[in-house]
Amino acid sequence: MDISRHVWETKYRSAGPGATETTIMDTWRRVARALAAVEPTDPLCWEGRFYRILQGYKFLPGGRIQAGAGTDHDVTLFNCFVMGAVEDSIPGIFRALQEAAGRIYDLAYDLQLKGCTTFRPNPVTGMVLSEDNAGVEARHCCVLEREAD
Repeated sequence: MDISRHVWETKYRSAGPGATETTIMDTWRRVARALAAVEPTDPLCWEGRFYRILQGYKFLPGGRIQAGAGTDHDVTLFNCFVMGAVEDSIPGIFRALQEAAGRIYDLAYDLQLKGCTTFRPNPVTGMVLSEDNAGVEARHCCVLEREAD
């Protein structure tokens, strides 16, 4: 399997119950329909316009949009976050990063996620994340392979 198909199938293709995506065009249609649904006038027209700019990879939305728009996943479609003014110095930048990390940690806690994890390669496989864990139902940010003892 080529890498682009693997990425689409594992990251962006909607594969939940009732999902019918078998091609990238199906994904583009799902995304276009979801984006058009919030338009106050003529969503069907907007769906067509959005779909046409997605066709042939003329426009490629951020990963969160491709993975989440039009699915039943409770996720944000924002692909970036805006921070206030940051002091232009190494200490100022690190203070801002520490504050942002604290906010993210608090949000994860509020969502009942299990805190922060340090990602380390598995000494046996060299992998950090594993496809074998894809079906595991857990309230974690991600599922990690266990390190060998």
